[in-house]
Amino acid sequence: MLLRRRRLAALLSSVLFVSGSAMAAEALIKPLPQPSLGRLPADQAKNLAEARKAFDEARVTLVGDGLAAAYAQMGVIYARAGINDVAEVALSDAAALAPNDGRWVYLQGVLAHTQKNAAARTYFEHAFQLDPNYVPIRVAFATALMEQNADDRAAKLLDEYLAKNPDQPKVFAMKGEIALKQRRYAEASAALQQALKLDPSADKLYTELAQALQGQGDSAGATAARAKAGNTPPRLADPLAVSLLEPLSSPDAAPVAGSPIEQAAFLMGVGQYPGARAQLDAALKQKPDDVAAMTLYARLEAAAGSAAAAQQRAAAALKLAPNDGLAQLTQGVVMETAGDEAGAKGWYEKAVVSKPDLAEPHLLLGNIAMRQGQYAKAADHYRSVIRLQPTRGEAYAQLAAALTADGHCADAGTELASDLREHPRLPLLVQAFARVAATCRSASVDDRKAALERANAVYRQLPTPPNAEALALAAAANGKWDDAVQIQGAGIFDVVKGGDQAEIALYKVFFAQFQAKQMPDKPWPPQHPLYHPEALRPLPPPPADDKKQ
Repeated sequence: MLLRRRRLAALLSSVLFVSGSAMAAEALIKPLPQPSLGRLPADQAKNLAEARKAFDEARVTLVGDGLAAAYAQMGVIYARAGINDVAEVALSDAAALAPNDGRWVYLQGVLAHTQKNAAARTYFEHAFQLDPNYVPIRVAFATALMEQNADDRAAKLLDEYLAKNPDQPKVFAMKGEIALKQRRYAEASAALQQALKLDPSADKLYTELAQALQGQGDSAGATAARAKAGNTPPRLADPLAVSLLEPLSSPDAAPVAGSPIEQAAFLMGVGQYPGARAQLDAALKQKPDDVAAMTLYARLEAAAGSAAAAQQRAAAALKLAPNDGLAQLTQGVVMETAGDEAGAKGWYEKAVVSKPDLAEPHLLLGNIAMRQGQYAKAADHYRSVIRLQPTRGEAYAQLAAALTADGHCADAGTELASDLREHPRLPLLVQAFARVAATCRSASVDDRKAALERANAVYRQLPTPPNAEALALAAAANGKWDDAVQIQGAGIFDVVKGGDQAEIALYKVFFAQFQAKQMPDKPWPPQHPLYHPEALRPLPPPPADDKKQ
């Protein structure tokens, strides 16, 4: 089951991810109420009931981040149906299941903000602490501060971002708004003009620009700006759009129980392919040239093993949008799933150029490079994933695996230590650092002590088998061999309950070395999937009896 879930996560990385301990997660969440749908229109009630049924069937097979994502999806669906009390429970459960993932806390804030709840600022601030690099979270937190007249603090958040990334028109627009409010007209004018330079379609900004120019005494410029004023706000790029639902406050977020594409993505992620096809058929009937629906349909058919149908959908998307990065990425996914890795590689490379903020093609290119033994190239791609999605914990493990496979464990330790200063509470990053510091021959005594301290902390927080193994490695590195054997043995006991023989064999590798007082020289066993990432392959839904196990 674990290896099946890994393949699904690789193929549908835009939908769900699987990790963590199901037993520990269940203790954190509240029961999700089953609301009455009698007051909803018939079609909306039917769609919501179908989504809830799929969720209830899938939740028993999901754990960790995957389970959190499913709860978040249901929270958004309920919120769009106006059932906010149940949405709040679902999003609270998602945040509890993934306490270091700022996205779900962010969604809690979005929902609170739409209800004019003062708690929104608290949610946004917490989300920002977890993920300061995700621009929409920073913008939401700054907006909440501005609404409470904390303009100086909001301006500091905006300036911190713009000092490193002068690329977001929305951030410049907010900077201009604050400057205008504080009667710093020249600064406001410069910021608003830069926002318009980055997004010429944002004609709503001309109203504020006119005020700024008038404040500088430029009446002619102000008149010209007013003449251009419209209603289009500045855009906000969203690098996590592949994995995060559209914000509830978006003008496009109609109050329905999840769009067909959203429901299709959810059903697809939990293996309900017939239902996903029905939703995508509905989306394409409504909008036959919907490239997003076509690309998702192509991935669905690829996952289901329908190579011809997948290629047909991917080709249709490319015909409509030949330079669209997501369409190019999808063509690569379809080809790799069908066994053409060389052909897929070319499409991933095109996607990287067409849509530089898309992380998935870098991930897939990194995996290809690992399979080909090109470890330095793999490391570069995994670094790009981290740059684009800095809270994607598994990317740090992938980077560490690439560097250690290339014989550069010291570099891995240095990079991970630097990343930890930015994200000290990201469990998979902490785990990867502890593994590298414990196994690298050049690590100092202080490094090994730090590995033990950090591994112990993350294990207390999340006592999963991978975290147990990291702690066992750190214990062994500090000469605590008996502790290492006991900790690794406890991890094996948990893995045995899952029944995955391949996974059990992996954990026994280090167990035998600990018993012999031999220190492993790599952070993971040589056979580990991080060193040999699987190529994308079809993954039909598991049979009914498998789901019950």
